[in-house]
Amino acid sequence: MKKIIVIKIGGSLIKNAVMLEPLIMALKILINQGRKFIIVHGGGPQADELNQKLDIPIKKVNGRRITDSQTLLTVKMIYKGLLNTDLVALCEKYEISAVGISGVDGKIAEVVKRPLMNGVNFGFVGDIKKINDDLINIILEKNYLPIIACLAIDSSGQVFNINADTLATKIALKLNVDKLIFITDVKGVLESKNNKYIKQLSIDEAEKMIKKGIITNGMIPKIENIKKAIIGDIKKILIVGGLKDKTKWTNAIKNNDYGTIIVPNYKFIK
Repeated sequence: MKKIIVIKIGGSLIKNAVMLEPLIMALKILINQGRKFIIVHGGGPQADELNQKLDIPIKKVNGRRITDSQTLLTVKMIYKGLLNTDLVALCEKYEISAVGISGVDGKIAEVVKRPLMNGVNFGFVGDIKKINDDLINIILEKNYLPIIACLAIDSSGQVFNINADTLATKIALKLNVDKLIFITDVKGVLESKNNKYIKQLSIDEAEKMIKKGIITNGMIPKIENIKKAIIGDIKKILIVGGLKDKTKWTNAIKNNDYGTIIVPNYKFIK
């Protein structure tokens, strides 16, 4: 079977055409070389923008979104409607045959409602209990690129908002993929006192950086999910971003030439 790479794209990157278009061009090059990709995407900034336009309060606790009934409507519109459609269209522009879906389709992501956390009710936020990969495999076997929005469903048919980093990690573990890549709008995990990024980082060191407040905000759930991926024996994990050239994106995805490689220890993994 051809090598499969799961790529998670955040909403900030989707807004940045200068970085996004060269990334899609790089995927075309690598697909032509025999690789297969699964894209998982979020869209938090775009959901926030729509909520603001509609005067819907944005509620977050420690960076985690509370999804009430109104916000659930907006994330469904943004994730599966606007962003998923635009990503598929961009892929087709560069002659990549893509299929836009979400975790709801084919029950790819089955969830349960997130329980109270420190007394906080997160509303329609789900925790993944099962990944069904049948539909993903069908799409891959037909040589299409699945682009998956971070929505999910429970046993009653209720739709839930889910974390895109978590969805990407769970799909990577289920399919035992060759590599898991988190693509952001920054170059990698940044050092505390300058804008340089760390080329290699063990999961132990990353956890220490979280405790020291060096790694913060949206990078924290990435590290938490990366630890699960490492425990699940996914050996190639990369955090990368900030690239504006298709050759650099190609070399980052193929050879880890850019970004931060997260490893169980300091043994370099190519």
